[in-house]
Amino acid sequence: MKRMTVPLSQIDAHVRQMEAEFASVEEKMHRLLEMLVQVGAEVAKVRFESAMHDGGNDVKVAETGEWIDDHTIVINATGSMITFIEFGSGVFYNGAVGSSPHPKGVEMGMTIGGYGKGRGKRKAWYFYDANGTAVKSYGNPPALAMWDASQQMREQITAIARSVFM
Repeated sequence: MKRMTVPLSQIDAHVRQMEAEFASVEEKMHRLLEMLVQVGAEVAKVRFESAMHDGGNDVKVAETGEWIDDHTIVINATGSMITFIEFGSGVFYNGAVGSSPHPKGVEMGMTIGGYGKGRGKRKAWYFYDANGTAVKSYGNPPALAMWDASQQMREQITAIARSVFM
């Protein structure tokens, strides 16, 4: 068997090169995730803002994502009406009690009449909005804001990844 001798300086140079390449990939992954969140946040913001909903709509979508760890970023939305707007409420627009027009509604336990004090089981009900005003509601159809945001991110991931990594 023939021995091969490699100077330590060459090994150090290869290790530094590999570390630099790894750092570059990590940086690009970070940028990819941030760009995807920008797409999703914009879709969610528009869908929440344009949603049909009785009473006030206090939903706000953050323009930038929140990093959970080095590989996880989330879109944040805040407001007391998120669930009602995302999943829809009331039998008037959405069908039978216990069903859901949202693709994830039943799976997530957000069924018509199953949340919001169960008032969505009725054709109409009253609630107090953020200003303390009594509002008569027939419910609302689902806005699918976060659902559509996730769909748009899935549809654009390849194009965005190409732009980041090429």
